[in-house]
Parts: sequence; structure tokens; C-alpha cells
Amino acid sequence: MRALEEREFDVVYMAATALLCAEKYEEALQLYEDAVRMMPGHAGAWHGLAICLDEVGRREEAKEAYESALKLYEERADSGEAHALLWGGWAALKVGELEVALDMFRRSIEVDPGYAYAWHSISIALARLGRREEAKEAKKRYLALLREKPYPRRECEGWEMLLKAREMAKESARGRLEILEELVQRHERDLGARCRRSGGTT
Repeated sequence: MRALEEREFDVVYMAATALLCAEKYEEALQLYEDAVRMMPGHAGAWHGLAICLDEVGRREEAKEAYESALKLYEERADSGEAHALLWGGWAALKVGELEVALDMFRRSIEVDPGYAYAWHSISIALARLGRREEAKEAKKRYLALLREKPYPRRECEGWEMLLKAREMAKESARGRLEILEELVQRHERDLGARCRRSGGTT
């Protein structure tokens, strides 16, 4: 992929992820479909597509997309990237591969033991495997880490990403600028206003 195409992909993928965070699944779905066409070997694009398909009720297509994401995440598992292991674990969880999910979550925690969401994830995998006491301990760790460092509100994280994607489009993907401007204008009054009022944190 040429540098210009990579920059366009980055804009599309960031905008799709922004809309996913803001729970605008129909809009995100269209952009993830573009992202997968542009870079079919990108695990995150398949994962985002799977989530959106799931949310709009297209379950069989979602399962196939989760399986594609999992395969790609597994190819990267030895890289030691905490987020690749974490999201790979979630893809595994979604297709019922509970032991695979647990293993990937554990490996993610080994890389980054201070990431709260990884502990939340492992508590869910353990609970589904019937390992209740271990699940409770993992959840306690998750809640303790969350108290130390609360998450930004997810929808507000999405709003910030959408604004950033628009700025990136101005610089390196002007063919996508019109749709980014339209998305920002469409969500300025609801999403943008809520996030400015709240300061963007939980």
C-alpha cells in the first residue's frame, strides 16, 4: 500500500472507531467496510466491522468477521502487543473460544498489568468458564485500577477521535474531508455538546 493510501486508511479507520465509541453503529459500519476493503489484513478493522455487524443484528456476518479478526490477532500474538492480545481475546470470546480468550487476556496483562480493562476482560472470561472466585479477584483488581485512573467517557473519546480524523483528512486525505465535515456537523449538537458539558470523563 502506498503512503497516500495508508494515510487515507488511517483517516477512515480512525473515523470508524470514533463512531463506534460513540455507538453510531450504522455509520461506523459503512466506514469499517471501506477500511476492510482498503486493508484486508488489518485485525482492528475486521474487529470493528464485527462489532458493528453484531450491533445491527447481522449475527452470522459478525461471527465471520470476528473469526477473521481473531486469525489476524493470533498472527500478531508473539509480537507482545498488549492491545493486540486484549482485542484478540475479545474476538475469541465472541466466537466461543473461551480458553483462547483467557490465554490472550493473561498474556495482555503480563505485558501491561496496570491496564484496567484487561482485568475486566479476564474476569468475564473466568466467569464464563465457571471459575467464579478467580473472576471475583480479577474484578476487584479492575475496580481498584479504575478508581486510580477513571476512563474518559467512551463517547467523548470518540468525539475527540472524530475531530482528529477530520484534521488528518485536511492534511493527507482530502478525498475524505467532505464526509468527515458532514459527520462532525451532524454530531456537533448532541455528541459534541454533551462532551463539552461533561468535560469528557466519567
